[in-house]
Amino acid sequence: KLDKNKMFKLNEQQEYDNINSFQKKHFISTVIKMNIKRHCGVCESSLELLKLLKRELMNGTRKDKLVAWWLSKIDKTVLQFLENIGYDYNSIPENYVETPPDQ
Repeated sequence: KLDKNKMFKLNEQQEYDNINSFQKKHFISTVIKMNIKRHCGVCESSLELLKLLKRELMNGTRKDKLVAWWLSKIDKTVLQFLENIGYDYNSIPENYVETPPDQ
């Protein structure tokens, strides 16, 4: 004869283990989802940066920055060269074209 009490009796430890197992699986899936979302965010940011760099390259902004950098480098090199050969920057006023020298 079947005893209904034994047949449907809940095993507390087994149910606890089942709930624990479910919570662990849920936690792991949540962590995985969070990591995937974080990596997607990093990829989206990188794509936006690439789009910005491409836009700068296409509209000439990047070229302007590169030219400005090179001109600055050339200016510094020339000024250093003139200083090394003894050129005196104060011998001629900065606005000598607009103001004649004192007599």
